[in-house]
Amino acid sequence: MPMNFQRKNPTTISSWARSIAQTLEKEGYDSKAILKEAGIDEKITLNPDKRIKLTKMSVLWDLALKKTGDQSFGLSVAENIHHGTFHALGYALMASTNLYDAFKRAQNFYRIISNAVEVKLIEEKEYISINFIPLDGPKPSIPAMDSFFAGIILFSRDMMKTSTQNMKIEMIRPEPKNIERYHEIFGENIIFSSIQNRFLFDKTNLKIPLPAANTEIAGYNDKIIVDYLEQFDQANIASKVHKKIIDLLPIGEPSLEILAKKIGMSKRSLNRYLKNEDVTYRDMLKEIRQHLAEKYLLENRYSIIEIAFKLGYTDSSNFSRAFKRWVGVTPKGYRNGERCVKKGLT
Repeated sequence: MPMNFQRKNPTTISSWARSIAQTLEKEGYDSKAILKEAGIDEKITLNPDKRIKLTKMSVLWDLALKKTGDQSFGLSVAENIHHGTFHALGYALMASTNLYDAFKRAQNFYRIISNAVEVKLIEEKEYISINFIPLDGPKPSIPAMDSFFAGIILFSRDMMKTSTQNMKIEMIRPEPKNIERYHEIFGENIIFSSIQNRFLFDKTNLKIPLPAANTEIAGYNDKIIVDYLEQFDQANIASKVHKKIIDLLPIGEPSLEILAKKIGMSKRSLNRYLKNEDVTYRDMLKEIRQHLAEKYLLENRYSIIEIAFKLGYTDSSNFSRAFKRWVGVTPKGYRNGERCVKKGLT
């Protein structure tokens, strides 16, 4: 599938950084200085509508671990998570009918927290598993996953007003040295160095009514989440440009000026937005062309000349030279089974 530039440059809700800062302050560290060192404006952490790039969050986690020397720091951060940390999603979860209803909401709206992973519910014989599947691009750090997993457990217990029973946990991360701390939160049924990150909840526990269940409040907050995500998606200019390039390529290589006009922006503004998302027009154009070229060649529906024209080239020889630079073989060789000797090189 084509590169998704939101996934290439994933973000996290800003209040997550706020929870890290609060934990650092409680432990006697200068959170403002650490945020600044990570390249994060403290003001952004106070606005739950703002987003922070995952790369900067990873730097913040690394600095926090370095300063504290606590490899289980993520668990401490989880204890400072509250309903508002997850924007309107936190309040919608609390008002859910039961845990199953809450986890369905998490699956549908998890992007409000981070778009670095996908949440997927899978029904099994005795359990329902909640899977966290990393997407293309930078991955959440180990302390971030520790924090999120511990946050789910603590949040679930708060929603149920009781301990979570008959639950199993699997984590990709290696077994920590201070495993006792993890057992205090997760219990004994936790497996490290797994091939996946997931929870397995007993089906009967997931259907227990929650004390704070309120469908009206849940629905109201669902609407807030939907509006937020719509604005978040519309703000991702790189994704708009990606789609518009694909639309325009069959009539020739579009200029940046034409692209800007097609999406209702000035060329200068478009350049600034792309820079903020750490992508360039030339990189996007090259990647889209390479992906579509490989796709068309494997489908075997179009001749090489037709593919060249569909990708905006004026003749097939220019296309063939470009394809060989990208992949290391000619289009004809690729179609005949030669594969990607130099894939990714420009």
